[in-house]
Amino acid sequence: RSVIQASDQLLVDRYGLNNSELDQVLPTVLLEHELVTSLQIRHVWTSSIDLLDGLAVNAAIDADSRAIKFDHTRIIRSSAMWLSDWYHVDRQHRNAVAEFALQLFDRLKSLHGLGKRERVLLETAAILADVGTYIDEQDVGVNNEYLIRATDVIGLSTHEQRMVALVTHIYTSHKPGVYLSMDNGLRRAERVAAAKLASLLRIADALDASRRQKISQ
Repeated sequence: RSVIQASDQLLVDRYGLNNSELDQVLPTVLLEHELVTSLQIRHVWTSSIDLLDGLAVNAAIDADSRAIKFDHTRIIRSSAMWLSDWYHVDRQHRNAVAEFALQLFDRLKSLHGLGKRERVLLETAAILADVGTYIDEQDVGVNNEYLIRATDVIGLSTHEQRMVALVTHIYTSHKPGVYLSMDNGLRRAERVAAAKLASLLRIADALDASRRQKISQ
């Protein structure tokens, strides 16, 4: 209200704006007001971090810089867990499968030859492997892929999300080769990696087929 009623000179004096910024004030404030109202926001925090800081941090992470103490895998895991809980996945079974999948990945590394990022994708796929049951328990793989591709998993690129979606689809399929050969926007090497991850996920899921956690490791 104060911005709508304020004169240009008052905005300049009160907020330290220059004349070139005045035209942006009202549209920006109205947009933020609509967001706050629509999303029923009660609290707003402001930060000194801007886009350039974010790009610098991201570049440092990509370069594996020791100066950055940021665990991106924790962000991805939390996002996947939230999505899994949203679709009412059996938590005990999910956690067991994720644990078995990572154990298999680590112990069979000399065979599959995959790296750290693929390990993250496998864990994410294991967490989300049953979200499709929310729609229909008869066609879990197709529903898995649909839900995962339609929802953002924070920390994954669009390409990586497609891989996770494909892994959660083909690990339940009787004809995984059919879906691997389809045009899913992935390169051949990525489809091969997805097939390997799906194989590990299928074994991990079988180790808790009873859903009673009879196996500890």
